[in-house]
Amino acid sequence: MALTSNKADKKTTKEIMFHTGVIPLKVMLYNPNEKELATIGVNYDPGEYVKDDNFNEGHKQYLMSFWLQNMEYVVSKNGENIIVPEGEVTIPFMINIGDTPLRSKDGSKGMYVNAYGDTVYLADPENVYDWFDAKDLREAHNGEQTLYEFLRAYANIEYTKDFKEDNCLGDPKQLFEDDSFFKDYMKSLINDKPTHVLYMHQSLKYGGENENGQHKVKEILYKQYFQKKTQANSAISNFKSYINATRVKEEKKNDALLNREPKGEFWTIEPAIYTLDEAVIKVRSSSDNDSDKDSDYQQSSATF
Repeated sequence: MALTSNKADKKTTKEIMFHTGVIPLKVMLYNPNEKELATIGVNYDPGEYVKDDNFNEGHKQYLMSFWLQNMEYVVSKNGENIIVPEGEVTIPFMINIGDTPLRSKDGSKGMYVNAYGDTVYLADPENVYDWFDAKDLREAHNGEQTLYEFLRAYANIEYTKDFKEDNCLGDPKQLFEDDSFFKDYMKSLINDKPTHVLYMHQSLKYGGENENGQHKVKEILYKQYFQKKTQANSAISNFKSYINATRVKEEKKNDALLNREPKGEFWTIEPAIYTLDEAVIKVRSSSDNDSDKDSDYQQSSATF
């Protein structure tokens, strides 16, 4: 028999924490099955990745599911610097790719994409704006714009005024028939050394009550803006500038602010952490009865 003790301030139980702000993330798995998800501690059956499009009857969506975990980073809480260890956050990032080209709401324009993953709405693909590079121009599908912006940051694709690397699928419809080419591409990135890392923004969303009447909180990821690992020193300030539309012309600023606001009920830009009780208070103070209306985020739960 042995008697032991620990220092009074040592934490001997693990408390679930919720995270907001701009944090460094790496991709662990791409479109995994249930067994693969278990390797990162997630008990969840993802099902099929080609699904019916609920917003476009008679059509399909290809679901791109990137499962991410954080790299180590530091959070300031109550005047104390707290290290968030690698792997503390596990969260999926979902992109739905449609099976048909994307049109504007009034149908007058189509979205087009070039070889570098840049997108633009055009009424006539033969009449391209002077400022837009039309290399390998083709019709774009829903979700492609987000995908290429995500890959530009994650895969560290070079994109400058003087030099740009290709960053575009040849034909997104191929994903619906055989997605092995993209799985192989992602596997090579996941296994590459040094590790590919990107900075993304995380917020909190109210998930309603469970069957026991307990409040649920979801961690969700921002889909509009991403930063490369090499931009770590400026990631927070760049996100702040983008979300607050500081570089947008005054006459367009209000629209930009509405469009760029994160989807969660509560968010910060500087990294922050909260206990479950603290997180519930944060999201409940600003939530409404339609907290689960965004289908893209329903799988991005703190518990899977």
